[in-house]
Amino acid sequence: MKILITDDEYQILEALNDLLLFNKHVVFTAQSLEEAFMLLKENKFDLMILDMNFPKGFGLNFLEKIRQQHPWLPVIVISGNLTEDLKSKLNKFGVAAYLEKPFLADEVLDIIQEFQRNEQDSNTH
Repeated sequence: MKILITDDEYQILEALNDLLLFNKHVVFTAQSLEEAFMLLKENKFDLMILDMNFPKGFGLNFLEKIRQQHPWLPVIVISGNLTEDLKSKLNKFGVAAYLEKPFLADEVLDIIQEFQRNEQDSNTH
């Protein structure tokens, strides 16, 4: 899968990058919403992993932009502050899944594998 990871925390970005590369995914990373927006313009991704909090913007506003231009793009949201209110808002934007920081590598891989299985099932029917 071709995956875009967007997080301003370098350690999380690198850990996810290494994990997904090790598991044979094609990975692009962005440390800002602006950088992610440019990558989305230039590439077609199978999946996006998006943090919610950035120094220059809020991921929910960015998610709204993504939905307008890329309604088909599955998004996994990661956040250190996943309130019920935020989860409700994320569900309205059709977020594929969300993970609360800190999360385990296996949690990320399980969500991606489940998504891949669902994609394969929908392609065979």
